[in-house]
Amino acid sequence: MRNRLGWMVLFVCLSAPIGALAQGRPIGLNDRAGGRDHAIELELDVSIASEDGPGAATYTTLLPKVYGSFGLTDDLELEVTIPSVFVDYSRDEGNEVPFGESDSALLLGNPYLALFYADRSLRSVARVGFGVALPVLDPDDPIGREAPLMAVATRGYMDTWLYVPERLSFVVPGQLQARVSLFVIGVDAAVSALIPTGDSDQQETELGVQAGALFGIAAGDATIGMRLQVGAVPTIDSGDHAQASLMPFVQADLDGGAFFHGGVLINLDDPYGVAGDNTVGLWALRIGGGGRF
Repeated sequence: MRNRLGWMVLFVCLSAPIGALAQGRPIGLNDRAGGRDHAIELELDVSIASEDGPGAATYTTLLPKVYGSFGLTDDLELEVTIPSVFVDYSRDEGNEVPFGESDSALLLGNPYLALFYADRSLRSVARVGFGVALPVLDPDDPIGREAPLMAVATRGYMDTWLYVPERLSFVVPGQLQARVSLFVIGVDAAVSALIPTGDSDQQETELGVQAGALFGIAAGDATIGMRLQVGAVPTIDSGDHAQASLMPFVQADLDGGAFFHGGVLINLDDPYGVAGDNTVGLWALRIGGGGRF
């Protein structure tokens, strides 16, 4: 209990001034052309992970998402995220399928709404907000219960509230970015309370924490850069539930308000890192795009 309280106090103190980027785009400086414009974005994460050992198999995970960002006033922004997860299990030759007849699952994730207070200029943005993720994800078969695990791994333990089953989540996110000459720098973080809504009396409210930093070089309307991030659920006593990852990325803003971005997220350490001592080393391709109107 002391460890849980210590993690909570420490992270709240560290993250309060900065907070997390709710949208998929790494760079948020051009998210709003004016105080009350809007944006729609589609994003897809794709990972293919091979599990070694006696149960050798391959998991293919797709994470389609729809984002809506709406300027309510000059300073208030509402974001809506509709996530989903598709997982396909393919056993290696000679291994039995452990999930019965079904070896794939497509599930709706936890819809997420967040209200932000934002201070924007041409070369900086600072946002802090409050969000709620509704407990919609409820897998009912063995392969479906693998879907949240693979989704969280594919995201590098970031935005866990989108994919944890039977949890009502309250989130405090925020973001700070600035452009100096050709360089873009930014930090973000979030703290979340993951509250169980299922029938099990053994489940407890867990604390999710995450933080990230990025550095980019802007050339006209395009930016290339690198993002380093850490996500964790430190209140879970058993196992390793902290993941460090990095993501080289590119982003471009086009004429007429259109934009796109792409990157490769690479988990670094255990539990799903390519350099960790584990049975699954996972990296993911992330692409997205949309437009402002």
